[in-house]
Amino acid sequence: MIKPLLSTEWFSRLSHFNKLIIGFSGGLDSTVLLHVLASHPALLAKLIAVHVNHGISEHAPCWQLHCQQFCQNLGIPLITQSVQFDRSANVEEGARIARYAVFSSLLAEDDCLILGHHLNDQAETVLLQLFRGSGVDGLAAMPDFGQLELGKIARPFLTHSREQLEHYAAFHQLSWIEDESNEDTSYSRNYLRQQIMPLLQRKWPGVVGNIARTALHCQQAKRNLDMLATQDMTLQENLEKLTSNSLLITPLKALGRDRIANVLRVWLKNNQIQLPSTVTFWRLIDEVIFASPDATPVVSWGEVTVRRYQKHLYLDKKNANNLSSCIRTLSKRAATQEMREDSKRSTEAYMKKSLEDSSAVSTKQACSTIEFRKGFIEWSAFPLPLVIPDASINLLAKKAKQGLVIPTDTKVFVRFRQGGEEFSLHGQTKRLKKLFQEWGVPPWLRERIPLIYFNDKLAAVVGYAMSDLFFIKECSEAWIFVNCSF
Repeated sequence: MIKPLLSTEWFSRLSHFNKLIIGFSGGLDSTVLLHVLASHPALLAKLIAVHVNHGISEHAPCWQLHCQQFCQNLGIPLITQSVQFDRSANVEEGARIARYAVFSSLLAEDDCLILGHHLNDQAETVLLQLFRGSGVDGLAAMPDFGQLELGKIARPFLTHSREQLEHYAAFHQLSWIEDESNEDTSYSRNYLRQQIMPLLQRKWPGVVGNIARTALHCQQAKRNLDMLATQDMTLQENLEKLTSNSLLITPLKALGRDRIANVLRVWLKNNQIQLPSTVTFWRLIDEVIFASPDATPVVSWGEVTVRRYQKHLYLDKKNANNLSSCIRTLSKRAATQEMREDSKRSTEAYMKKSLEDSSAVSTKQACSTIEFRKGFIEWSAFPLPLVIPDASINLLAKKAKQGLVIPTDTKVFVRFRQGGEEFSLHGQTKRLKKLFQEWGVPPWLRERIPLIYFNDKLAAVVGYAMSDLFFIKECSEAWIFVNCSF
């Protein structure tokens, strides 16, 4: 009898999730993973296999049919998704990003994505990160269990070698796909696997396990560094900023450069931002944090910009930089079937995630479509979420004990700052520009903040304030508005 690949502890941990999303390529790793999980009665009903067709191989349609047949035999539902990505640069990375985007679109908070990475994969990942000059985060490689933006990710085979998986598959007479691209040594991982690892193993037979153990040591070091960053921010009363897009600079300056770097590392990672190069990273400290008080320095990499405004650092994603242009483009497309279908497709995954959190919305309903009226976006299907995909805007309306009361026969509109707006707050009417200055909102962010109108009256500045004109402290029919950006 072959030794079980998963412990009772793993089965117990996985049984607490609502759905278990299995990345299923049809290869050895995912085939064994799916078979092992399906053998546990308590997990079988939770399993959903997901096969991503990258469209790279001419055999992709046959692989998809193989996966469908395998899942049918096990009684497991299968979702198949074709993806397109830029192949002009790093094909491996592009395929990985596209694949994870599909997985993420299917996850809710109480779900878990399970992948079949094994001990050999872990050792290869450590070496690839080492060759890139990565720090502790990179050398920590893949955790066996971690947090995603929504849901968790599990890799229960990281302590098992590929040889162990092959023995399991042979014992249970499982068939799997052999991707011919795995032999292409122009890909970095394949070169390492085919050319380098055999040499290392001949000299040091236990090298795979030893390298993977290094990842565990680095994971421990990473946890300690994360705790240090949390302690540094707690002492400086800046803790909540580690998960926001802004960070107070003054407390940082009291730390040494290495500890500042550690805080920045955690801040960027918590905001799902890939760390920049070492040179760019130290520019953040030298040119931004320690810039003169009247300076407004900017450091950019990839799709990310970090700016300084007054006493704060601000994290800015470039895909949201030109909202005005985006809204003008959307206006031209408004009321067309193309716009409605585009909005629907872009928000299917988001609806799955967000509607469960909104007491105002039924999950059987669809998102609001976007209609423009003289510069206003009409929230025609209120209180369904209003989604503007191109602008990364996802507006939720939630019932609350205190909030805004919408008068009878009133339409709800959304607009972005045009200039000249006035807002009633704390018994005074002020220009919105003045309020933004008082709130310390950076100039480049002001045009991106959704403004809620009840007919032609400004009712809320989302994320900042609600108007005295409609605000009620105690009411069963009050509403608050939240923007959950993509």
